[in-house]
Amino acid sequence: MIDSHPALKCASPQAPISDWFVGDDFHHNGVLYLRTPFRFLSGFGQKLNEPTREQPKPFDYKTPDGYDFYLNLGPLSNADTKYFHGKIEFWDEL
Repeated sequence: MIDSHPALKCASPQAPISDWFVGDDFHHNGVLYLRTPFRFLSGFGQKLNEPTREQPKPFDYKTPDGYDFYLNLGPLSNADTKYFHGKIEFWDEL
């Protein structure tokens, strides 16, 4: 809350990231653990055209074989091209 807007009276960080490279859910000792951010961001980070009360549907991998899915995905940049079509803003930060 340092330097926060005067209207902000309280903050409650639930899962703050203190170190992006050690002990974080997305990076394990500096290596991106792709499965976790892909699953999380496929539902959490999507831009919506209008407000909704609907929960995002889980991403459909269309295969029970996770290794095969990521092998066929190729570079991470393909995730937006193949599946998300600009609806997720976080890919550049990973």
